[in-house]
Amino acid sequence: MTMLYPSGKVRAEVLAVLVLLGYPAPAAAEESEPIPVAVVFDVPEGCPTLRDLVARLSDRVPVVLRHGSAADVEVRVEAHVEETEGAIVGQVILERGGATTEREVTGDTCEEVVTALAVITAVSLDVPGLEMQGREETLPPAVLPAPPSPTPVEAAPRPVSAPVRASVELRAGVGVKTAVAPDAEVGFHSQVRLGTARAPAYAVAIGFTGLTSDSFPTRAGTARFRVRTGELRGCPWLWSRGPVQAGPCASLELGTLRATGYATESAASQTTLWLAPGVVADWRVRLGPLLLAAAVGPGFPLVRDRFYFELKGDGWSERVLVHQPPPVDWRAEMLVGVAIPNK
Repeated sequence: MTMLYPSGKVRAEVLAVLVLLGYPAPAAAEESEPIPVAVVFDVPEGCPTLRDLVARLSDRVPVVLRHGSAADVEVRVEAHVEETEGAIVGQVILERGGATTEREVTGDTCEEVVTALAVITAVSLDVPGLEMQGREETLPPAVLPAPPSPTPVEAAPRPVSAPVRASVELRAGVGVKTAVAPDAEVGFHSQVRLGTARAPAYAVAIGFTGLTSDSFPTRAGTARFRVRTGELRGCPWLWSRGPVQAGPCASLELGTLRATGYATESAASQTTLWLAPGVVADWRVRLGPLLLAAAVGPGFPLVRDRFYFELKGDGWSERVLVHQPPPVDWRAEMLVGVAIPNK
């Protein structure tokens, strides 16, 4: 009978019959009935099975495992194996004629301990030949251990996963935006980025962009634009290979767009909200503690107010449009920085 216990042990209880096999013996011994032996084999999952124990016994005495009956058992053998801190402990208990013999062994692997228990069992039974008749139900394939190796093999150490290391990157450089003024403008961009270097790699960043445009003259006056925005960027999956890392990121810009008019009869300034979600392709390469980074992608302004000059005369007025942000703001950045820590 084979049972799986919640503690993770496999327990097999069988009935074995021992007879002399292949050795010269007195006539009385040849005519005697086989000796019934009950065998209890209690080991953790992954250890050798009862059939493996019989195979190890057969290295020292002829042993055959057969079906048998549990009636009138006179001899009982119990083999127990337990995992303790830093070692495997095995115990064999032999009960025969009211006397009990106990032996204990310690080893580094379950294979080593079961082999030692087989030797002790063969010596304790003290017969030159054994034929074991018993019953053991087949375990499911998922828990059947591999066939025993001719020589004990120590279990390979379990691989230890490398800890996920995160670093903070301080970046600064130039940024380009196409929607904040009639022409593409170049300004300052800085960023603080927290991310990992190895798979699964990811990153989050907080950035700041500040730029002031050139002057744009019209027949009604001259205008200049200024933008100040903060950005939150998240990169959920980044491809990493050596010092290079790249991947898609989502971003959200929040700030102000200010237009100032001058060289006109009624100069004025107007400030409007700048709110633009977007996506960028992010790339960076590490050079020791230093790094180079770049990103490019579209943003989508949700507020697109018009900026214009208004001309007035006797009984007439005219609006001269200077700029209205387009639906797509293409932006790019080129940054240098340092990583802390630099691993």
